[in-house]
Amino acid sequence: MKWLRWLRYLVPTEEDPAFKAELRRLSVTGLRAIAWVCIGATGLMALVGLATVHDVEAGIFVLADVMVVGIGVAGLALSYWKGVGRWALLLGCSVGVAVATTGIATVLHPAHETFFPGQAMAHVPTTIAIVLLVGMASLPLRPLQMLATGLLIGTAFLFLTHAMDRWDVLSGYSGLHVANMVVIILICTGLTAVVYHRRAEAYRARRMAEESFEELRQAQVRLLVSENAASQRRLAAALSHDLNTPLGALTSAFDTVAQLYRRKGKEPDPGERLDGVFEEATRSGRQSSERLKAAVERMRRLTALDRSEEQVVDLNELWSDTVSFLGTELDAKADVRLDLTPLPLVRCRPQQLSAVFSNLLRNAAAAITEQGRIEITSNQRGGELVFRVSDNGRGIPAQRLSRLFEPEFQVEGSRIATTNWGLFVSRGIIAQHGGHLEIDSREGEGTIATISLPVTLEGAGAAPTGR
Repeated sequence: MKWLRWLRYLVPTEEDPAFKAELRRLSVTGLRAIAWVCIGATGLMALVGLATVHDVEAGIFVLADVMVVGIGVAGLALSYWKGVGRWALLLGCSVGVAVATTGIATVLHPAHETFFPGQAMAHVPTTIAIVLLVGMASLPLRPLQMLATGLLIGTAFLFLTHAMDRWDVLSGYSGLHVANMVVIILICTGLTAVVYHRRAEAYRARRMAEESFEELRQAQVRLLVSENAASQRRLAAALSHDLNTPLGALTSAFDTVAQLYRRKGKEPDPGERLDGVFEEATRSGRQSSERLKAAVERMRRLTALDRSEEQVVDLNELWSDTVSFLGTELDAKADVRLDLTPLPLVRCRPQQLSAVFSNLLRNAAAAITEQGRIEITSNQRGGELVFRVSDNGRGIPAQRLSRLFEPEFQVEGSRIATTNWGLFVSRGIIAQHGGHLEIDSREGEGTIATISLPVTLEGAGAAPTGR
C-alpha cells in the first residue's frame, strides 16, 4: 500500500550493522562540523561586536555570540570523547537546540525591540531555519529526529515567551510567523527524509561496488589458480621431455660400457673397434650428463622465482627460461627466435615478470593459425631496457585494440569467462616495476608487444645473454 511506503520513507529502519556504524561515524563528524560553525562563524561575529558595539543595551548580542561560541567549544570537546559514537547524534541535536534557544532568547530580549522594533517574530523563523538546515547538512538525521528537534525548538520558543513575559510578540500578524515556523520545520523534515535516503542509497551503492570488486578479486584468484595448475602441467610435460632424452642416452651409454666390460673379460685383446665404441659411449654419457645438469639448473631457477619478493636477475636469462618452459606449447605453433643483447642485471620480482612474459608468448602463439614466427628481442636505450615480442599472426582489429587492456567478464553457466584479464594484469605488473607495456597490431599482419623497464644496475658491466 502507498501509505505504508510513505511510512517507511518517513520512518526508515536499517538493520545493517555496518551502516549503523557508518551513521555513528558520520554523527561524530557532523558534531564537529556543527561545533566549528558555532566557533568560527559566531566567534567572528562576537569579535566584530566587541570591537564596534559600545552601547550597553546592545551588549546582549555580543553576550549571545559568546554563549554560542562556548556551546561550540563544549560540543567540540565532547566530540573527542572515546565513547561519543553512540551519543554523537543526540549531542549534535542538543547543540542545535541550545544555539536556537540562545538565539530566540536574544530575539525576545527587550534590547532587541530597541534596535529592531517589531521584528522579533520575523527573526525567530530565520533562526530556526538556519539551525535546522545546518543540522540537516551535518548530521545523518532520520526524518522523525529532525521533526522532534524542530518541535523541541518550537517548544523552547513558547517556554521563553512565557518565561520572559513576551506574549505581546504574538499579537497582530505574528500568527503568520508562527505558521512560517511550522512550515519550516515540516520542509526541513521532508528534506531530511530525502537526504537520509540518498545517503542510504549511496552507502548501498558503495557496498555493491566493494562486493563487485571482491568478486573480481576472487575471479582473479580463481584465474591465477587455474593458470598455476595449467603451468604445473606444462612444467611436468616440459621436464619430462627435457629429462627423458638424456636419461635414455645415459642409460644406453651405461649399458654399452657394461657390455664392453663383460666382453673385455672374455676377450683378452678386444681391439681398436671396442675402444672406439667405449669412447663413443663415454662421450654420449658426458653429453647426457650436461643436458641433465642444464635441465636441473633451469628447473631450479623456475622454482626459485618466488623465494623472495625481489631478486637480482638477468632478464635475458628469464626470457630464455620462459621460452624453454613453454617449449612444447610454442613449438607446435611457431618458430621462436631469440635475439637478445647483453643487458645489466636488474632488481625486480622475477615471478611476476615471468608471468608477463608467458602471457605475451601465449597470446602470440594463440594468434598464429598455422606454423608462424615469434621473435623476441632485447636492447638497452638510455636508462631503459626494451623487450619486443613480435609475431606474424592474424593481428588485432583496430576497434578492439583501444579496449585491449580493459578486463571484461562474461557469465557462462556456472563459470566466469574472462577477456583481456591477462593483459590487464600484465600491464599492472609492468607499471609496478616502473615501466610500461604497449601493444601495436594490424589485422592480418601481426602484433608487436613492447615492454620498457627502467635500468636498476647491480654492478658494472652487463650480464651475459641467455641463449
